Amino acid sequence: MSMLLFALVSLASLGVNRIFLYSTDLVAHLGFPAARMLSSGIFFVFAYMLHRRFTFRGSDRSLGVALYTSATEDVVGARMRVGDLCDHIHCDMVDSTFCRGRESTEVSTLVQIRSMWPDMPIFLHLMTRQPSRWLDLCLPSVDVLLFHPDGDDDALDIIARCRIAGRKVGVIWRQGMALRDILYCLPHVDYVMTLGIAKPGESGQVILPEALTVAKQFAAMSARYGYQTVFDGGVNTNNLYDIPAQHIVSASALLHAKLPWLAALQLAVGKRR
Repeated sequence: MSMLLFALVSLASLGVNRIFLYSTDLVAHLGFPAARMLSSGIFFVFAYMLHRRFTFRGSDRSLGVALYTSATEDVVGARMRVGDLCDHIHCDMVDSTFCRGRESTEVSTLVQIRSMWPDMPIFLHLMTRQPSRWLDLCLPSVDVLLFHPDGDDDALDIIARCRIAGRKVGVIWRQGMALRDILYCLPHVDYVMTLGIAKPGESGQVILPEALTVAKQFAAMSARYGYQTVFDGGVNTNNLYDIPAQHIVSASALLHAKLPWLAALQLAVGKRR
């Protein structure tokens, strides 16, 4: 099926390219070589977006762009820059129980993100010690809820509430946690996320070596328990090949890239070790 979709999308792109080239005055104004190069570049992006959207949706990596649920988050600008180049939207909600002074708990922003990407899976990373207080407000707008099991609430109760609401759920490891503190959740979740940075809630940090080690351990256990792996924090094209995860999340490497479509391509097609 993927080969058929690849052929159809490629032929469609070629056809539109030809129509565009010969129905405009580009050849007359620029000459055939320059006009051909310009039109090919334009329709490469067109074909790439279609391939990412349809042909390679089940490829090796699932790429998510990270956005904060804060009133200052430029959701419209993010939509213009990345469009449908990613595979899911990763929303970060931070409250005062987790990181005082860096709260981002605007549920209306989460609703806006849902409306901007109505067909895209929405992952919500709840950075809070009390996830239960946010479930009723947030679950209607998300597909996957990721939470920290070392908080104040009973982790299995949070998992049960997500299941009852028809949502997928995952747990998160972060620096300072022992593996034994999360192992009891593994048979009951759809995702296990490794938070690769030291200070959650801040962009532009480097990946912790310990996080890569833990991510490899979760990857090795994933077939036994049936969950998928996620890695968030510090991901860029330079360290991509060291990250053993099916789903990766990036903010600055995508949103601040000069060519977001090229950054998305490099991040999405990178193979896992």
